[in-house]
Amino acid sequence: MHESCIYGLFMAVFDQSRAAVLIDTLAETGRLRLACIAAGVSLKTASHWRTSHKQFAQAWDDALRLRVDILEDECLRRAVEGVERPVYQQGRLVGTVRDYSDQLLALALRAADPARYGSRVDITSGGEPVQLDEGARAARIVQLLEVAHKRALMLPGDAATRRDVVDVQAVDVVVVDDASSIV
Repeated sequence: MHESCIYGLFMAVFDQSRAAVLIDTLAETGRLRLACIAAGVSLKTASHWRTSHKQFAQAWDDALRLRVDILEDECLRRAVEGVERPVYQQGRLVGTVRDYSDQLLALALRAADPARYGSRVDITSGGEPVQLDEGARAARIVQLLEVAHKRALMLPGDAATRRDVVDVQAVDVVVVDDASSIV
């Protein structure tokens, strides 16, 4: 391998074939260290190539975007098509069951349409978050606790042994610069 001394560090001279292996492995694995090992170059060399060769830097970015696409495809496959899992009974394989991932499906929906499926944390008043001072915040918390207590009393069972539950759809809290906004 040809090397040149740059800033006291030894860096491999840019090699198109090694760069191609690095980019291909980076796209496949998403892991720079593994890509460098596959290409036979150090992390410092890869970083130097990235800063000194625009086309290599663009290929690097494209490889990482491709990796994200591959991961998204796999998430959707697991969420929609499911994954076959073996079922054993008394140590013997008796069949398979297909598991689906509700969490991955919810994540895919939030990514596809955040306005419709995203988290409800942006409470605004006239376009700006509602700011409460300490007194107003404390009063609102007391009010919410009273509502929770009344709801708990309406539930069947012994209220003393039951956890009090607050309906999170009725209350949203936003933290903005260490100040809570409650509506």
